[in-house]
Amino acid sequence: MAAFRLKPHPIPDAALDADIAILGKKGRGKTFTAKGIVERLLQMQRRVLVLDPLSVWWGLKSGADGKSPGFPIPVFGGPQADIPLHDAAGSTIAELIVSTGTSAILDMGQMRKAEQARLVADLLEYLFTHNRDALWLVLEEADAFAPQQPMGELTRVLGEVDRIARRGRNFGFRLISLTQRPAKLNKDVLTQLSTLIAMGVTSPQDRDAVKAWVDGNADRDQARKVYDSLAKLRVGEGWIWAPDHDLLDRVKFPAIHTLDTSKTPTAGDARITAPVLASADLAKITRQIQAIQATQGGNAKRPAKAAAKPPLVPMVPIQPKPASRPKVVTATAPSQLAAAILAARTAAGLSQTELAAKLKTAQANIARLEKAGSMPSTNTLQRIAKATGHKLAITFSRNARSQT
Repeated sequence: MAAFRLKPHPIPDAALDADIAILGKKGRGKTFTAKGIVERLLQMQRRVLVLDPLSVWWGLKSGADGKSPGFPIPVFGGPQADIPLHDAAGSTIAELIVSTGTSAILDMGQMRKAEQARLVADLLEYLFTHNRDALWLVLEEADAFAPQQPMGELTRVLGEVDRIARRGRNFGFRLISLTQRPAKLNKDVLTQLSTLIAMGVTSPQDRDAVKAWVDGNADRDQARKVYDSLAKLRVGEGWIWAPDHDLLDRVKFPAIHTLDTSKTPTAGDARITAPVLASADLAKITRQIQAIQATQGGNAKRPAKAAAKPPLVPMVPIQPKPASRPKVVTATAPSQLAAAILAARTAAGLSQTELAAKLKTAQANIARLEKAGSMPSTNTLQRIAKATGHKLAITFSRNARSQT
C-alpha cells in the first residue's frame, strides 16, 4: 500500500459511505476530486472498482511525482494494463472482485462503445446478484453508462446502474458518479444520489439537472447561493452538498497523492513518460482468474461469442509447486507477451528497477516492455528469463487454417 498519511478530507467519512455525484464541465477537476476520494477509501482499506472509459485512472499506481509507487491496484485493459481486457470478461472480473475482495481499475479507453456496454452490463449484473460486501463503484463519465436516452446494449447497462442506484445500498454498493453533462445523466439515477459535488456547472440545462436533484433531496431555500456561484467556481473548487449530514460548503479540494493522469496538458509541461508503478500481486490474481475460468467452463452467458475471445490470462495447469521452483509464465499470443514479462518479474519478487539492474539497462526500458511499448528480441527474453529464475520456451503450433 502507498505510504501516504491519511489526512482529513473536506467530505466527512460518514458522507463517503453513501452515493456521491461529482458534476462539472470539462477541465474543472472532477476526476482529480474523485481520485482524492478514492485515495482515502483505499487508505481506509475499502474495496473500490473504477470503470474508466477515458484511460485516466491508472495513475493511482504511481506517486504524484512519478518517482515512487502508488497503490498496488490491478489495471485491466488500457495502455498500462496489468491484465488484458475484452468485452466477454465482465462476469469473470465480477466473480474475482466478489470472491477475493479485490479492488480494480477497468480501463476501457481502447474499447468500442458497444464492447464497453457488453462488458459493463455483464459485470454489473453479476455484481448485483452476488455482491454483499461494501463496494465503491466509480463511474467515470457516468452519462455514458446511464444516459437519458439509451440505445442498444446501453439499455441493459442503464437498467443495471439504475437498480444499483435504487436498491444497491442494501447489497453494499456505493456509487461515485462523474459527469460533465448532468443533463445527459439519467434523472432516475441522479435523484437517488445522497451527496452532490458541483464544480463549474454553466449551461442552463445542466444547472436545471442540479435543480432537479435539489428539489428531491435538499433545501430549496439554500439553493440560490449555489446556483448563483456555479458559473464562477475556479478549477478544483466546488460545493459539497450532503443534506443527510447537514453539510453545505464551498471548498477548494486538496492535492492528490498519486499521479495526475487526467490533467489537461499545457505548454511547457514536462510529461512523465515512465513513472514508477506499484506492483499488484499479479501471480496471485492470475491464479485466481484461472480458477474462475476453469469453473466457468462452457457456462458463459453468450457461449458462441465468448468462445471466440481469448481468456483474460493464459490457461495453464493450476498445480501447487515447490517454493524453490520458478512459476510457469505463459504467453499464447503476442498481445500477452508484455503481461508475461510482468508476471515473470512479479513472481521473482523484483521491481522494475531491480530487473533493469540485472539486465544492465534503464528502468524505462523495462516499463516499455511491460506495457507493450516495444517488442523484445529473443536474446532479451532469454536474459529476462534467466534474471527472474525462469526458462524460456518457444513453441510452434499449426493453426486450423494451415492444416486444411
